[in-house]
Amino acid sequence: MDYFIGRGKWAAHPLQKKQSMKCKAFLPEIEKVNRELKSLCHFTNCEVFPNFRRNFPVISHVNSSKELRLVWLSRINKEKGYDTVFNLADRIEKEGLKITITFYGKVEEASEKEFNGLVERHQGVVKYEGQLPSEKIAKTLCDYDVMVLPTKYYTEGFPGTVLDAYISGLPVVATEWMHAREFIEEGVSGFVVPFENPQQEFDKRILEMCNDRALLSRLKQNAREKTKFYTEDRAWNVIKKYL
Repeated sequence: MDYFIGRGKWAAHPLQKKQSMKCKAFLPEIEKVNRELKSLCHFTNCEVFPNFRRNFPVISHVNSSKELRLVWLSRINKEKGYDTVFNLADRIEKEGLKITITFYGKVEEASEKEFNGLVERHQGVVKYEGQLPSEKIAKTLCDYDVMVLPTKYYTEGFPGTVLDAYISGLPVVATEWMHAREFIEEGVSGFVVPFENPQQEFDKRILEMCNDRALLSRLKQNAREKTKFYTEDRAWNVIKKYL
């Protein structure tokens, strides 16, 4: 979400320069958007306002099993890329890999029949646990190892799922949507796989973490470190200048 702080008016068309005179500041959450506002629209009253969470929990438990536990936390529809995850489930079953997948999120009506059928077909590997209340997200995610986000929405902004993963110390494996590399540092806090035809690289990265637990441990530590960019204090230091 991008924020606009105005003097009694909201800018209806924020990319028009004349509208900038009606606002104290334009505060996009994405650095690329911030650069474009400055370079293309010649705005001077803009800076990045980071997504943030309050009161990051202390991680008190982690997955201690031999399985690699993958988790999905998002709306559930085909455009979010669940077919990529179920294709991986096929491979897990065929090769007897020690990997499980758990879905959390609202199943959209158009995808409900197909999704439920796929969960049933892969019930030895895949579970669907319904919608996760916000107050339970951090505590629940600590039981997993990796967040998967094979989205087909190229224009994703900064999915809150990525920040939720980092708070719980989970690296993220995601397709390369428009802004993916701004939020996922390759080989540090996760992996970015091709947006088109991601399956081969997606599987490869998951298997790497399954087979190399030292790599997984480093990624988890790095993911948690990423949260320092998304604190309440950092967000307040930006916005307080315009209030």
